[in-house]
Amino acid sequence: IETMLFFLKYVKTEDLQLTHEEFQRSNPKLHPVVQSYLSWAEQAYSPGNELVKLADEGSLEDKGTVIKVLEELRNPNKACNGGDALLTFREIFYQWAHVMRNKFNLLALPHHTQVVCLLAFQRFCETNDPEAPRTLIAQVGTGEGKSMIVAALAIYVATVLKKKAHVVCDDETLLERDFVTFKQLFDIIQVPGEGGRKRPLVSVLCVPEERLSKAGESFHRSRVDATADICYCEAKHVQSHYASIAKNATSVDFSVYNDFVLILDEVDALVIDEEPN
Repeated sequence: IETMLFFLKYVKTEDLQLTHEEFQRSNPKLHPVVQSYLSWAEQAYSPGNELVKLADEGSLEDKGTVIKVLEELRNPNKACNGGDALLTFREIFYQWAHVMRNKFNLLALPHHTQVVCLLAFQRFCETNDPEAPRTLIAQVGTGEGKSMIVAALAIYVATVLKKKAHVVCDDETLLERDFVTFKQLFDIIQVPGEGGRKRPLVSVLCVPEERLSKAGESFHRSRVDATADICYCEAKHVQSHYASIAKNATSVDFSVYNDFVLILDEVDALVIDEEPN
């Protein structure tokens, strides 16, 4: 509800140019490579190439306006000039808009800050620069849609990078809340497979053993499922999973980690406030 209220308050007053200026102002001492991610995002998502154009007189509760906005959101040929760097995320945003509309009877679109953040992560994930940082951290304020950024990034990892995403949150209640919130979106997404065929994305949630012994959901797991495209879990599940890999390995082989991407929610609690291992 907090995120929806934030969206409704600022949906027609957000300014993409000010968004880029604020990113630059707030991050004056970034690693040069990370700075290049933001510069690329600014070029790719420049003023005039917004996801959609929202007219001041239009209402996101009006059916005709909603249909027009959804068409513009999904169709890059009409939505922007030239190439579309947002093509990777447009389908995710489109499907999420449908999910939120069905749930709240209101069309929800990503904030400019969310789009810029995701583009920066996209650039980070796709870079081949050996000197580039191996970890990227984004600071997202309360109510600004961090959970949506995490979910969209996990889908990108599964569908574009074709790797497995482990989403870690060290709070059992918040972990389940976020997973359930985006489960309907996960179920819509298709993952490209061999021969051009697509298959449903597989998403699972790690829960305590006692919940599995009861009437657990089909997507519940007691430990990290290495075959799932997206696995929402706690730090203890990840530690156990990778400790098991190391224990059973006959030699040190870090290449086994190449097919997995770790997405940490609440980095300050998981890494900074606790002793890293």
